[in-house]
Amino acid sequence: MTNIQNPALVNLDLIEKMAHLRLTGYNGESPDPEHHTYTLKTLDDIERQANYARAAVVRNMRAQGLTWFDIGEALGTTRQAAQQRYGK
Repeated sequence: MTNIQNPALVNLDLIEKMAHLRLTGYNGESPDPEHHTYTLKTLDDIERQANYARAAVVRNMRAQGLTWFDIGEALGTTRQAAQQRYGK
């Protein structure tokens, strides 16, 4: 599992995994079950790190005085949806 303490730091392990997926393909057609397991774990790591980084950016945007409308627009959603998801 990927260490996601600081979203600003580049996670080289994750980048290597992403490059491996691009090289080997990730369309679900591999006959190797281990490839599917590796792909799912890597995609889960990517999603987890993206969610953590996204939440950190939203917190920073709010701390800098941006509105929920601004954040919703940046996320491609409504003000209400952004606030419900990140406004804890």
